[in-house]
Amino acid sequence: MEPKAVIFDLDGTLTESGEGIMKAAIAGLAAVGRESGGTEKLQKLIGPPLTEGFSEVYGLTEDECKEAVRAFRAYYETKGIFENELYPGALNLLRTLRERGTALYLATSKPELQARRVLAAFSLTAYFKGIAGGDDTRDGGNKEKILSRLVQTQAIPAAAAVMVGDRAYDICAANALGIAGVGVTYGYGSREELEKAGATHIVSSIDALTDLLFRGL
Repeated sequence: MEPKAVIFDLDGTLTESGEGIMKAAIAGLAAVGRESGGTEKLQKLIGPPLTEGFSEVYGLTEDECKEAVRAFRAYYETKGIFENELYPGALNLLRTLRERGTALYLATSKPELQARRVLAAFSLTAYFKGIAGGDDTRDGGNKEKILSRLVQTQAIPAAAAVMVGDRAYDICAANALGIAGVGVTYGYGSREELEKAGATHIVSSIDALTDLLFRGL
């Protein structure tokens, strides 16, 4: 049976945002005198809350994290947010799902205002019934809390919903709330990461994701 509601992650799921995020991360690290360590290390910052990423990946202290996040956002909000591309096939997937009567939602660790700017830039806002992003004062970018807030405020039936994302954070959040978690490997997470997180299904392309959602989980 097709899901009645599909909740999408943003970065690495609908948009290829790595360039802007990694450039912003380099700016953040430079602000505290740190080197990036290369692309592979920088990509680990795509998905988790910024403070958590800077702390776990680069070992920054609490004060360093605050300064790195400040510098990250200063770059990202003026330049990095536009160093971003919609994955081929993503728009058609959203359009077709909506035409079939599927309710679409967005849950991202990115601050909600930034997420809305990205959606607006790609003319995607109208496709979504509800959007939930990170809020430093409420959930600190914690994906489970963000997803829980979205499910509660939008009255999304967990048993008839699917969460689609490219990182373990997405899958773990879905599992915690009784929602089927579909992992995608065309983003910034690996198949191994998604398998360990307990993804219900894993697909390698938007075409495969489309087939899965239309066929039913």
